[in-house]
Parts: sequence; structure tokens; C-alpha cells
Amino acid sequence: MKHSPAELGARIKETRKKAKLSQTELANRLGKTLRTIQKYESGEIEPSLSIIRLIAWELKTTPAYLIGFDKNSVHLDTLADVFAFFYHLNEKQEIHFEIEEHIPSEGGERSCTIRFDARDRSAEGNAAIYNFLREFESQRHMLETYWTSHDAMEEWFDDYCGAYAADALTNRTYEQMDELTRLQRRNELDRQMMEARKKAAQEDGEQ
Repeated sequence: MKHSPAELGARIKETRKKAKLSQTELANRLGKTLRTIQKYESGEIEPSLSIIRLIAWELKTTPAYLIGFDKNSVHLDTLADVFAFFYHLNEKQEIHFEIEEHIPSEGGERSCTIRFDARDRSAEGNAAIYNFLREFESQRHMLETYWTSHDAMEEWFDDYCGAYAADALTNRTYEQMDELTRLQRRNELDRQMMEARKKAAQEDGEQ
């Protein structure tokens, strides 16, 4: 979710007043000047993420709230909503995921895996998703085994999202082409894939 310095400043000001702190008191707690706090709240300058975290701590809120991220704005009420989520995720330039279907040869359960390659340099968001999923799995396991509470997991999630709420995504652009060009591209891709398979088969035979 993109945010503006003015929106961030307004939330800092609003939350500071609710905490019954003056600008001078907040400045002293952060080790900043009064003028710096005034610039934060007016949107004249934007504090770094580390400063946003400190401000959130002092004001007893979360970085996600100050930045403007609202997890409740994501609605997954039906299976169609879940399908739409994956569809729109696929539209983002900075993210790429692979879908792998697993069908056992004899009986057993079928499964489908979604894989984000953290090394994919063409999808710079993949590494962040990889790190999030690792930590999410750890948090989920602790919740399900009673090592942590749901409130603590929500606090972790809000803080984690606060670190990335300003990282905007862009939509992919697709080349417009006529049907003949599309078929030519398709045939060329098929040819390349066939050559790659032949080469792999030859290398296996030589070993």
C-alpha cells in the first residue's frame, strides 16, 4: 500500500495526541529536535522505517498503522475471492510464482505447490515473500502448539507488514500482438523446448 508523507504525518499527529504527548515530549523520547517532529507531522520530511518503529513504540501503536496498512481491507469471504487473489498476484511485475502439481502414481493424495524462487532476479519481491513465509510458518507453528497467543501473532504480523507497507508493486505489461505473431512465438518456444529436451536426453545417455 502506497502512502504519502502527509498521510503518515497526520497519523503520527493523531496518535501522539491520543497518547497525550506534546511534540516536545515525543522529540525528547526520540532524541530529535522539536522542529524535526513538526516536519514529520506536517509531511515536510518522511521518517525512516527505523524511526517509524521508534515512534510507534513510544505512541503504543504499530508501524503498520502509522504507514496506513490495514489488513482488514483484504476480504477473503468466498473461494472466488481466493482465486482472484492469485490472479491479481500474478499480475504484479515484482513477483513470480510457479505452480507444481503432484499426482501420486498409485492412490494417495493429490497436492499442488506454489513456489517462490528467492533467487529469481527478475522478481525482486520473491525473496521478501520467501522470508515472510518462513517466519509465518514458525509463528503459525508456535500458535498451534500453544507457545504463543493469537494476539502475539497479530502483533508480529502488523509489525512485519509495517516494514513493507511502503514497498509498492507495479502491474505487468503485456505486449499486444496479432494472432499470427502469437502463433509464431508459440511455435518458436515449442522448438526451443524440444531442443532442450533432446540435449538433456543426450547428456543423460552419455553418462
